[in-house]
Amino acid sequence: MNGWLKNRSTYLIGGAGIFVAGVFVGRSISSPPQQSTASTGDLAALATPPLFAESHSRKPAPTRDAEEKSHDQSAKKIIAGFRDALAHPSWGRRETSRFYRLSDGISASNVHEIVDFAQSLPKGQERMRILGTTLGRWAEFDPGAAVASAESIPNAYERESALRSVMNGWAETDPSAALSWAQSLPAGRARDQAIGSAVSAVANTNPQAAVALLQSSSGSSRHYLPYWSVFNRWATSDVAAAAEQAARLNPGSGRNSALQGVASAWIDQDPEAAFAWAGSLSEVNTRRDALNTVLRNWVNRDPARATDAIMSLPATSFRDDMIGQMTQQWAETDVQAAFQWVQALPDGDSKNRAVGNVLQAWAQSQPSAAADYVASLPAGQMKDTAIQSIAWQLARSDIQAGLAWVEKLPKNDARSSAMDRIVSQWAQAEPRAAADFVARLSDVEQRKKLAGSIAREWARSDADSALSWARTLGDVSLRDTLLPAIISRIAENDPGVASRMIGELPASVQTNAISNVASEWAKSDPAGASRWLLTLPEGKARQDGYNNLIGRWAPADANAAAKWVAALSPGESRDAATVSLVRYLTPGNPTAAVQWAESIGHENYRKTQLEAALGSWMKTDTTAATAWINRSTLSDDVKRRLLPQSR
Repeated sequence: MNGWLKNRSTYLIGGAGIFVAGVFVGRSISSPPQQSTASTGDLAALATPPLFAESHSRKPAPTRDAEEKSHDQSAKKIIAGFRDALAHPSWGRRETSRFYRLSDGISASNVHEIVDFAQSLPKGQERMRILGTTLGRWAEFDPGAAVASAESIPNAYERESALRSVMNGWAETDPSAALSWAQSLPAGRARDQAIGSAVSAVANTNPQAAVALLQSSSGSSRHYLPYWSVFNRWATSDVAAAAEQAARLNPGSGRNSALQGVASAWIDQDPEAAFAWAGSLSEVNTRRDALNTVLRNWVNRDPARATDAIMSLPATSFRDDMIGQMTQQWAETDVQAAFQWVQALPDGDSKNRAVGNVLQAWAQSQPSAAADYVASLPAGQMKDTAIQSIAWQLARSDIQAGLAWVEKLPKNDARSSAMDRIVSQWAQAEPRAAADFVARLSDVEQRKKLAGSIAREWARSDADSALSWARTLGDVSLRDTLLPAIISRIAENDPGVASRMIGELPASVQTNAISNVASEWAKSDPAGASRWLLTLPEGKARQDGYNNLIGRWAPADANAAAKWVAALSPGESRDAATVSLVRYLTPGNPTAAVQWAESIGHENYRKTQLEAALGSWMKTDTTAATAWINRSTLSDDVKRRLLPQSR
């Protein structure tokens, strides 16, 4: 990346509403971003920078006679360029460079027209991208006017983003003035962010001075100070000094970010030395982060030496994780070499994961060859892992080839999982075709499982089509499984509609459908579900519905659920509701559970629930429970089971 592009890279990022924590200017693309949460109140202070006059007197705005004479043409040309760039959206290097080249033509004579164009764009992301680029450039020659323009933006989020871009541009051309102004702001995130921008700009020419500024920025949050970029820039010229200084920082004061910045720069100069240094760091998490930075960069340059370095680490979970990451990264550039290396690893979970990573990369470029290889592997965990990797890739690239490949595999759990993965992916794009395929599978259990998954997802987007398809199935058992599942999915969004659909279903599936709808409806409106269930005739469907209703209602509002049950007429449906209530009460309130259990009309249900509730009561209050049992009409056998026996 050219130097001018690196130094101005944050205008566009700020314009997109993304604040790169601690790095406003001059940070390389490998540094980790953070989202700003600055308040509008903090950023409003940017509207009245006290040092603009000083900045202007020291650094007058450049004159551009030629541009001013042709400002109409210049503005139109720049706007046309921006329009064309937006028509082919990309965040790639070339597209980003194009934005900055266009911004070079912005001057005092045309900037207002370009800002007006940006603010007229209907799409927020496009508007913020052009505004960020334009305001950042404007701030290079007139920060006061740029701030005033940014502060006038009505949308708070876009205003904050624009103000960050302005600060970036000012710090790029006059970091001393920008820093002085930033330090004069009231304490808060806006001040911290502004200081970070200015410090980053200082680091472009004097990283040691930037480090001193970091350490003197008392009261600033380290989250907004550019430790990574400052130490990375210092390490490019004096890695030993930068590493020594970073290691001396106090924990929690940006030390870890500083060490990562050093590691990223050192790997370009001397990978072995960088690896040895990272491994010598005393704090465990810092050492692992530094090693991760070194190894991930090293494997791109020299994978053979990088992987040798990984294997020299102690055999821990960290090494296993690094093996997985490195092989996946290596396979993206040389899958054959990566695969040859992982095959020589010791057998175990680490090898299996590494093989899966490589095969997944292989399947992207040569899916047939990778699939054939996996099919030839001997049975075992490595083959099962590899099958899942290939299935995942084929599901994304060639559904039909994936299905044909899976059907050739031996019938086992790995084959079933691979089929599940591919069919699930297929169903997202073509649910009817996937459903028809599944309906023809010979494996009954897999057919039911996959068909149920497809039908439920299909019902989210097109419930009528899913129901219509399920009704036509010749397999009655499969049909009776799917229809209630589809109704249940509909009930998630509109239980009232789902309840009315039940009457159109075959009688054989209505009981399950009622139970499912009652359960879903009770999640959002148990009272509404209860009123619907009361309209149903006595029978198993209503009993199951009552049972599911109380199972959902009691945990949310036990008193309301109990009041509803108490008002029910005696009968089997009331018993079903009471059993559900007793099951809920037994662990936490066994006394109440016993009282409710006594009201159950069905003798067997009453005895079963009483024993369970009394057993729980004995654990919390043995004396009271024992007295109740002795007074009860329970049989002697039951009493002996419940009461402790003397020896």
